Amino acid sequence: MTYHYNTMTGTAQFNPDGSASNEMIFDGSSYNIYIRGSTDAKRIGRYEIGVLLGAARAPVLNFQARIEDGRFYDEEVSYPFPTETAYKFFLRNIAEGLHLGTERPSDKPIPPIKTASMPAN
Repeated sequence: MTYHYNTMTGTAQFNPDGSASNEMIFDGSSYNIYIRGSTDAKRIGRYEIGVLLGAARAPVLNFQARIEDGRFYDEEVSYPFPTETAYKFFLRNIAEGLHLGTERPSDKPIPPIKTASMPAN
């Protein structure tokens, strides 16, 4: 399966402990997706991947891998239970202020130390 997107916008925050927090938003022709997570100092990446539904986020899968030379090794993919997806969806998107008009803690922007916007290939 191929996901065609128009643009990707990403932010990264490099932390003093050697880890990096990342967020990427892919603007697709049919739907938009997000990837949010971190890579620790040992180059183990742990990311949540989901679909953007307007301003709301619905997690679809979790991905973990060791990253070396731009390649993934020892990949682990897990899928949240529907109840976990619903819990995260409502907790993040409603309880934290989507309908209250306040900023959600999960949506505080990561300070953009490195920002990239890339056209689709």
